[in-house]
Amino acid sequence: MIVPANAQTAGNWGYVLLVCLLIALVQVSSRWRTILLPPTLCLASFVWETKLSVEPAITRQLLIGAILIVMMNARPYGLLGTRRVETPI
Repeated sequence: MIVPANAQTAGNWGYVLLVCLLIALVQVSSRWRTILLPPTLCLASFVWETKLSVEPAITRQLLIGAILIVMMNARPYGLLGTRRVETPI
């Protein structure tokens, strides 16, 4: 991985661009998703090297947040929950 001399500034801009690309990956069609995936993965590795591996406390919070978002989408009723149906009285 090539790291520029001003890694902190480049990491900040790369992080913002990575968030924008991740949002774009969710919104675009499957053909564009296939096209955008390799640059997004390369940018993610660059941001990891320049920004996230240097600050482990922030990285830990971001990863826990991402895991929670994935879990809420995969299991919206909790790990052991069932869908609750209420009838009006």
